Amino acid sequence: MFRIINNLIRDITIDVFFLYGVFSIVIVILFFLKRKKELSINKIDVIVTKVVCYLGILYFIMWLVGMFITLLGFDSEIRKEALIDRMFGEYWYGYWVQPFLWIIATQFLWFEKVRKSIILRLMISLILIISLERYVLIDTFLHKYFASF
Repeated sequence: MFRIINNLIRDITIDVFFLYGVFSIVIVILFFLKRKKELSINKIDVIVTKVVCYLGILYFIMWLVGMFITLLGFDSEIRKEALIDRMFGEYWYGYWVQPFLWIIATQFLWFEKVRKSIILRLMISLILIISLERYVLIDTFLHKYFASF
């Protein structure tokens, strides 16, 4: 069960969110090459955006279920404590920031002003494309090994 949920979460984040970010960047480029009123992909854009909004809700539900199954599925107390420390310890933001950014970014797309704003659309697409896992890894590495004592 855990593997199925984990695979669904990974498929949504890697495939759908990343591809929507690339699609949005293509929309922005086409906006600057042509005026958006002349584009014939406006209907496709609305449909794709709504699908991503619904998948953002599905991702949130699957993420919560996966988190609780992971927490309750550990047999040893050491693993539970390690997960709780990862969730609420010194680097808590590394666990919580990326999923909430993806959830919030996809839910902002419900608003038509956000969908039509080129700057907001570009920011949301970059949030969906760039993973903060690399930032967290670099930050924790630098803090652990190069912090002054």
